[in-house]
Amino acid sequence: MKNTCNEQSSFVKRSLIDAGFLINEEKSVFKPVTELEWLGIVWNSKEYKLSITQRRVDDLISSLNVILAKFPYVTARSLAQVVGRIISMTPVIGNVARIMSKFCYMEIESRIGWDIPITGYKPVEVLSELKFWLENVTMINYRKLGHYSKSSVVIYSDASNIAAGAYTVELENKIFHKMWTCSETVQSSTWRELKAIELALFSFKNSFTGKTIKWFTDNQNCVKIVNSGIGQWSDFNSQVASNNDLSSLFNQLPEFLLSSKAESTQKKYRYAFNSWYVRIACMCLLAYAGFLRFSELA
Repeated sequence: MKNTCNEQSSFVKRSLIDAGFLINEEKSVFKPVTELEWLGIVWNSKEYKLSITQRRVDDLISSLNVILAKFPYVTARSLAQVVGRIISMTPVIGNVARIMSKFCYMEIESRIGWDIPITGYKPVEVLSELKFWLENVTMINYRKLGHYSKSSVVIYSDASNIAAGAYTVELENKIFHKMWTCSETVQSSTWRELKAIELALFSFKNSFTGKTIKWFTDNQNCVKIVNSGIGQWSDFNSQVASNNDLSSLFNQLPEFLLSSKAESTQKKYRYAFNSWYVRIACMCLLAYAGFLRFSELA
């Protein structure tokens, strides 16, 4: 096996040279090895797994200790630095990197300036996420390649505009069902599918301990949302919507900007605003349509 690897490695190197490529010998590894570092990731073919380099993990832990020592008096820039290091580990850690950093993202997006202390929109949640990474980044720093484990529980769920239901396989065939209320029936299909999953989880939670679960749903939006998590801006948006001053300012903002510029510049700005409104309207319509079944659009 080793001789075969050496032959193939020599062939690749020779082919690159014959094709006119200049090989960086310092960054190249032509001798077969079972473990190497590439793109900040340790590739281990002996144990068949990936892991983030210890240097990157140590850098993240160091940044977390610094930011936790100053919290909540930290700048948006320093918080973004930590979140960026977490997200860069996604190829190994997986979607938990996005799910367990969403409140940090909210805090960064609500910044007044990059070098100004954060506003403290969700301080408890942000602190909880930072502590999670400090305590768990070393433990979850691996990913098995081609790893497969048979699910011990399989669940199917579905929701219509009238009711929702779910049932389990290999778990005494437990069943959950619910009729929607009048206010729930008018929600989008994605909302109803997600709500069905949430209610089924709470209904079956005592039976899930120590088990691997595979969940089947016919709504791909639910899959994306569950995999990446979803921000909770609804309470913030409701506060803005209920504030007459903010709502009025939002509507008058284009005019304020236009009136602060010369007449020659106003024409360019007005055209840009009109184009922006058209694009936003189209995007909103498309996004809304994506949450509805075809029958609901008819």
